[in-house]
Amino acid sequence: MIQVSKSQLRVEPLKAIHFSLIASGEFSSRIPWMQLMLIRSWIAQAEKSLSALLPARQPNCLLAIEGKNILSIVVIEPCNRRGSCWLITVQELLNNSKNYTTKNIIQRLINEALETQEERAISWIIRCPTYEEDIISAARDIGFQPLKLYRAWYLENSQIDKNSLDSNVKINSQLSWEKITLQNAHLLWQLEKTNDSSHLRKILDRQLQDLLDQNKEYSRVLVNEINNRISVIAALVHRHNSKGETVYELKRDYTWDERINDSLYYLLNHLSQQRKSIIIEIDSEDKQLNKLLSDFGCISQSDEIVLGRSLWKRQTNYKLIKNNKPIENMLGRLQPQRPPLPNPSLHPR
Repeated sequence: MIQVSKSQLRVEPLKAIHFSLIASGEFSSRIPWMQLMLIRSWIAQAEKSLSALLPARQPNCLLAIEGKNILSIVVIEPCNRRGSCWLITVQELLNNSKNYTTKNIIQRLINEALETQEERAISWIIRCPTYEEDIISAARDIGFQPLKLYRAWYLENSQIDKNSLDSNVKINSQLSWEKITLQNAHLLWQLEKTNDSSHLRKILDRQLQDLLDQNKEYSRVLVNEINNRISVIAALVHRHNSKGETVYELKRDYTWDERINDSLYYLLNHLSQQRKSIIIEIDSEDKQLNKLLSDFGCISQSDEIVLGRSLWKRQTNYKLIKNNKPIENMLGRLQPQRPPLPNPSLHPR
């Protein structure tokens, strides 16, 4: 049985001095990524100090260290501009510990991550593959609850069957793939409401402006225009990934529209020719979309679970109730206008 020695494990914010701990090891290839994360962490400190002026955009990075070995890394990044919700991403285990289990290490990292933004964060989410049992178990012990499952699909040009591609496929004349703009962002907002539960939307706490931040290179919304009435029936939106992968989330309207078949085929065909590789995430329960990506030649990866934890009740009570007095003092001012009437008795006299 592994003996846990709490004096040996420490969690520290990423610093330049940490680069030397992996410079000669098998993970030395991570140094350029860590250098970028260090710079972004410095900017994050400025954002935190000037939170009233600067939106939250940059991540923070924490390291679990035992002796001179970096055991694991966790990245904390904002899910919205206000910094009210933060995403925790646990990186792969770099070194094994002599005194700690993997779950112990992850749990310590998550707890330290929660403390880094406790002044402004009211909710947190964790995303990880479903096979990461240690991360899920550690998160559940701390109070995180499962909220959603995603299926990840890998789209790579070299793996698409060119014989199955039909260059003559065209998009319906009533539909068009458009970039995210102020004009269609409110329609995308309505689409998001049909894809996520009210609990998950409350935890993410995103506003219209946060959707515009997802307007990256390949982000698109499928706009339907009939008789001057415009609606969005599907969307491909960028999701930031701290590991440097190109990740997009594909979502659609609650009601299945057969026109999505050719429209999505048209878009995927374009993406497969424009980029070497891309990861597309879909609700794991959406059978139609998952089948479309499978038929197109995308490679299915493991499911990813989203866990959430909200602190809004505790923080609301702490921040909004000022000059609170004991309940006896407040009830003491409620003097009755006349003596109370006696209670009726059912006992025999």
